[in-house]
Amino acid sequence: MLNIHLRGQEVLACNADETDDQHRIVTTVFELAGEDQSGLLADVTHLLTTNGCDVRSAAVWTFKNRVAFVLSVTDKGQPVRDGIKLQRLKQLLRTMMDKHGNGVVNIKTVQGEVHHDRRLHVLMLREEEMQWEQGHSKPRYHMRWNSSLGEAAASPTDSAGSMHAEYMNLPDADSDQLSHFRSPKHSRPDVSITHSSMNGYWLVTIKCKDRTKLLFDTVCTLADMDYDVFHATIDSIKGAAMQEYYIRPRLGKPELDELKAAKLAAMMESSIQRRFPRGLKVHVHSVDRFGCLAALTDVLKQGGLAVTRAKVKTFAVNQSSGHTFYVMDATGAPPDKDKVEEACKQIGGHLVEVGEEARSASSGQHRFSFSFLNRQWHKGWNGDSSSPSSSHGSV
Repeated sequence: MLNIHLRGQEVLACNADETDDQHRIVTTVFELAGEDQSGLLADVTHLLTTNGCDVRSAAVWTFKNRVAFVLSVTDKGQPVRDGIKLQRLKQLLRTMMDKHGNGVVNIKTVQGEVHHDRRLHVLMLREEEMQWEQGHSKPRYHMRWNSSLGEAAASPTDSAGSMHAEYMNLPDADSDQLSHFRSPKHSRPDVSITHSSMNGYWLVTIKCKDRTKLLFDTVCTLADMDYDVFHATIDSIKGAAMQEYYIRPRLGKPELDELKAAKLAAMMESSIQRRFPRGLKVHVHSVDRFGCLAALTDVLKQGGLAVTRAKVKTFAVNQSSGHTFYVMDATGAPPDKDKVEEACKQIGGHLVEVGEEARSASSGQHRFSFSFLNRQWHKGWNGDSSSPSSSHGSV
């Protein structure tokens, strides 16, 4: 049995140090989650900056009108030690994350680099579970029962053989016929759950386009929802991925509960889809300056632009910072590059070619340098509430 206990504080920090800080500084980590709102990232960074907090690293995800933040901050190079300040910030942030004061705000002191993706999965799952339970008193997911599963797929070995046989009949990944396996930002993954009455396993089958971190995303969700993996088969061919997990609930009886299975299928689907942000990808590089992040997010907000995802890193060795933003128009449409460029230049930014950000920023002639990464626009990115991509939010 693969018993995957990945939740809790033990996974807050990771071994790798993305900030390139050999001394592994101690920081105060803010974990926030709540209702997505336009300009929320700017408001959060402004609040922290005005209270003397320097954001060393951060990551932001949005999906289905929910948002999650993980921010690592210091106060004059040290973790925030003023208990009164932390309590005041917690109250203000809770109200900021939810107008009714029900936002999630967790504050911890951590040594080393924070595992942003792991914590964001935990935060987003909690938000989506709450949202799902409010709207699903009855299962809408069509369960596929298989009482003879013990004969059809008695073991992971049998299952692997059937998966390989199925792959041999798949068209190439670039073929139009493979629309069922397109990237989740274009279409939903296929998630099915069957049950074996013989051995009590739940068999979770996932089919989607292959990509990096796919296994990480699905295993995190199983762990956070308290399911134990007894066997698994993972395969990828022609750009398509298929995963099969033989699981049982960690708590309770192994009999298949249709409502729980429907919830699991929905959460697995979301864990795959939310990895892909929408928007114009903007790389920013600058010499490490206090308040630079707050100033940049504020000017984007004032320019009517929304950030759908962000990743912020500070490199202690060379005293520089590198940020990545995915930017959309406030209406939900792809933004005009000129509009984003104008907003960045307004506070001293300098547009450079991709890969030249660090060299330009180190010259000291500009406050920061930035570049655009060309991406393929999807026709669903038009702000239409009926489009699949409208489930992604913006901050």
